[in-house]
Amino acid sequence: MKAKIEDMYPLSPMQQGLLFHSLLAPGSGIYVPQICLALSGPIESTVLKTAWERALMRHTILRTGFQWEQRDEPFQVVYRESELSWVEQDWSNTQADEQAIKLQNFLAANRSMPFNLHRPPLMRITLIRRTESSHYLILCHHHLIMDGWSAGLLLQETLLDYVRTIQDPDTTRRLPGVQSRYADFIRWLKDQDPVQSKSFWETRLEGIQTHSVIPPNASAHVSRIPEMKETTFSLTEDESLHVRQFTKNHGLTLNNLLLGSLGIVFSRYTDNPEVTLGTTVSGRPPTLPDAMSMIGLLINTIPVRMAVSQNQSILSWLKNIQQDQSSTAPFQHVSLRDIQTWTHQGNPLFDCLFVLESYPVTLQEGTESGLIHLERVTFDEWTHLPLTLLATDGPALQFKAKFQSERLTAKQVDLLLQHIGRVLKAISQGGDQKLEDISMLGDAEHRLMDGWNQTSRTWDPTNQTLLELLNSTRTIEGPAVTSIHENDIFTFQDLHTTADRLAHQLQKTGAGPEDRVAVYMDRCVHLPLALLSIIKSGAAYLPLDPSQPLLRLQSILDASSPSAILVDGTQNLPELEWNAPLIDVRHLDAETQKGSMQSPRFNPENTAYVIYTSGSTGRPKGVINTHGAIVNRLLWMQDQYQLDISDRVLQKTPTGFDVSVWEFFWPMFTGSTLVMAPPEKHRDAEALVEMIRSEKITTVHFVPPMLDAFLEAPGVETCLDLKRIICSGDTLSVTAQKICHEKLPHVALHNLYGPTEAAIDVTAWNCQLEKNPSAVPIGKPIANTTIHLLDRHMKCVPIGIEGELYIGGTGLARAYLNQPGLTAERFLPNPFRKSTNSDVHPHQSETLYRTGDRARYREDGAIEFLGRQDNQIKIRGQRIELAEIDTALKSHPAISQAVSIVSDSEGRNDPQIIAYITLKPGQNESPIMSQPEKVLKVFLKDLLSDAMIPRQMVILDETPLTANGKLDRKALPKPPEQVRPKRVLPRNSTEQIILQIWEEILGKKDFGVMDHFFELGGHSLTATRTATRLRKQFEIKLELRELFENPVLADLANHIDALRIVSQQDVTTDSTHIEVEID
Repeated sequence: MKAKIEDMYPLSPMQQGLLFHSLLAPGSGIYVPQICLALSGPIESTVLKTAWERALMRHTILRTGFQWEQRDEPFQVVYRESELSWVEQDWSNTQADEQAIKLQNFLAANRSMPFNLHRPPLMRITLIRRTESSHYLILCHHHLIMDGWSAGLLLQETLLDYVRTIQDPDTTRRLPGVQSRYADFIRWLKDQDPVQSKSFWETRLEGIQTHSVIPPNASAHVSRIPEMKETTFSLTEDESLHVRQFTKNHGLTLNNLLLGSLGIVFSRYTDNPEVTLGTTVSGRPPTLPDAMSMIGLLINTIPVRMAVSQNQSILSWLKNIQQDQSSTAPFQHVSLRDIQTWTHQGNPLFDCLFVLESYPVTLQEGTESGLIHLERVTFDEWTHLPLTLLATDGPALQFKAKFQSERLTAKQVDLLLQHIGRVLKAISQGGDQKLEDISMLGDAEHRLMDGWNQTSRTWDPTNQTLLELLNSTRTIEGPAVTSIHENDIFTFQDLHTTADRLAHQLQKTGAGPEDRVAVYMDRCVHLPLALLSIIKSGAAYLPLDPSQPLLRLQSILDASSPSAILVDGTQNLPELEWNAPLIDVRHLDAETQKGSMQSPRFNPENTAYVIYTSGSTGRPKGVINTHGAIVNRLLWMQDQYQLDISDRVLQKTPTGFDVSVWEFFWPMFTGSTLVMAPPEKHRDAEALVEMIRSEKITTVHFVPPMLDAFLEAPGVETCLDLKRIICSGDTLSVTAQKICHEKLPHVALHNLYGPTEAAIDVTAWNCQLEKNPSAVPIGKPIANTTIHLLDRHMKCVPIGIEGELYIGGTGLARAYLNQPGLTAERFLPNPFRKSTNSDVHPHQSETLYRTGDRARYREDGAIEFLGRQDNQIKIRGQRIELAEIDTALKSHPAISQAVSIVSDSEGRNDPQIIAYITLKPGQNESPIMSQPEKVLKVFLKDLLSDAMIPRQMVILDETPLTANGKLDRKALPKPPEQVRPKRVLPRNSTEQIILQIWEEILGKKDFGVMDHFFELGGHSLTATRTATRLRKQFEIKLELRELFENPVLADLANHIDALRIVSQQDVTTDSTHIEVEID
């Protein structure tokens, strides 16, 4: 064997990375480039084959195999000889259209055929006869041996050798015997100063904050061998000419112009002024002799960090990029793994790679001789990244996007390419414009999104205020309000008559338009009476929810200065301090019998109610909602869901939560019956089932956590009178939607969204079972409402891209009570206002409310809620959405509820995810009870990336809820302190051997069998070495991915023991493996 070896030397850093990914996903076809040449002219196949055999001898890299199982560091072996892999096929009897299909099938099969990395050559040549005078020549090779430039050089020189041989078989013009030695490049790399390189990259990437350019999709988890797809986009030849002319006029390279275009697009996609992409560089240093003609893998992948300043001119910004890229030239040889280790704790710096393809394939000598003509060249290659963008310069500039279909959809990628093209065309129009002036969205996208906001609806002009709306039912004889826990009942006539009397008494205290009357009452039959009377008086009602802390209620009273306070004297609620008149709704002033209520004069802009919501400063903020806003909301709801006198609506939402507004007033103006639930029972799922069943409730509202509990309660399937469930206030999970449809197939489920700063809800979605939904949408805007998803510059984001949600239209609140500064901060001038809309509700048409919520448009216009702006975290460099973790946990059959938080209580700048879970009934014997972390980490391994798996799992008897049924994060108990487990020593020979190997490779001691390989400092290269040592030590077939799937030493030992049993049952040898004798 030694006699057959010409040379041995280490791998380049790029080769190390490619070897790692090839071993991690064997047979996936990644990093196997394929070049297909369409040639015309007769070809003598034996002569062409001989030319390829001579090429094999000229370049050492073509006779190179790779070893990683005999040394700790992988190395490459150059053999003196290697047999060319050559295949010929004849398709001349196949029709041209059939040939095209056959070619695509062949290319896919050819690319997926694995190479034996030990045995050269790591390339195969196929010659396909199309006709007597036309052929396909296909070069397929592993990226380990050469880059695209080298492949082009190799094809060019081999075809040149062929042409010269055909012209003169005895020619002396043949190419020299040995032309390039890849070992020279390896030696050059070894001579470079690592200290200087490290200093450069640490300075260049100091403080880098990476942001994924991949939009959130169904899951961030990708299969071991992900499904890859591709799509293309081309500029026209005229547009491409303008782009090239722009680069020429301003001294820019096409590569830097394209990088800048991507920077602009992805800056807007991520809504961040800094973008980091990966790009390939030629890696052919001028100090290396004959570098430009060398065949081998010389390219390298480096990060490109771009600061996108919207106020900067395009030309000056592009020149800055070019200057920055030029400064990296002396340090472009550094491995990406080293750069990431030095600057980003070893975590990935980007998830999108940009490549400007350059393959020097020409056949000038062959064309001039008339022997052979190159019709076209096509290239194909796949990487391990979720998105790779390849640009090819030609008469028409073409982009090809290769993407993982689990992370991106074809429509998303098509839009991305259109945005890149649009930015390129805008740039080529002139460099003096600013970056902010570049429009990325096309007219069609704008029209589509504008269409989703065409929600204009005209209602009956006699119903412009809430009072006008409610008065329409005063002559109905049926029951208006009934109570489950009281004997009282109000008919509509009784309700209005009594409310008129109470309104008269309020007016005598001075209450009228723009005054506020507080309501401090527990749920009872007199509560809706109190609210109706306030509306009749002309004042706005201000709910004081007795379930809230007294100090909070007192602060609300002090800030709002109500003109009167309504109470129920029978309830004995804790006393508050007030300066306003106190009126007991059960004991009206006898004086109110004299005289009558004065019909108030007000308009749709007057205040209907003020509800206080939590403030970020800790100070509650009062939101002023108008008559016009709530009337629009109620009329839309009736138009959408059609209540009638047969319906019975359960009122169970606390008055401090704005859902209670429609619970009170929707049945009150439609003639339906309002059924009052007992106080505090709204959080008892079993009691709710009984109420809904016994009271024949048809309509009920749930916040999603309470819906989950309701659906688990015994007997929920017997709620046969229930027609509709309205959900809002929190994220409705796909799981809850599915269970609701299964257990209550006769019930319509609706998911609504809206902040307190609008009249209850602004979007709505009729829940339907969809195939593999990523989320339950919050729907589309309701009548007379607009929704805008914007970036930080108030620009519309593309479809499918995350933006901040802004609300416009009739439903907006007027302001925060007595907080003009906060009002100005959150209620902003509407840049989308059209003058034609200014004649109705001018304030709302000119204003947008900034919610602080993140969302994106689906392709059908439905909006998906993505969480709060401040609810994203980064762990180990990865952006993490806590809601995704909760969804994964709730997909476990034993788990009912899950909520994840981030804790860094020890101040170590090492945030950890903690999951709180509640189990479904009957799961007391579940293994989760005794070993939650062990059981659930195994379950989550197939659903989430390692960084997203919670460190701690805390089991709760029940999830703490606020008074209105939302999750109460502040009430979550502090997780028990985790004591690092004592070192567990090896308990068998397998664990002992693995421990020794880990100690040697990681250079660490004092760890045990319960420790995690990567938490101990392991990375891709050490993982490759470890897998090699384990394979050799235990004589098993252990794939690299299996170490990633079993990173805990004890788990790995169990896995290896299982593999050893299998290998003993199936004793086979790998006849293709080459053992190299090494001194």
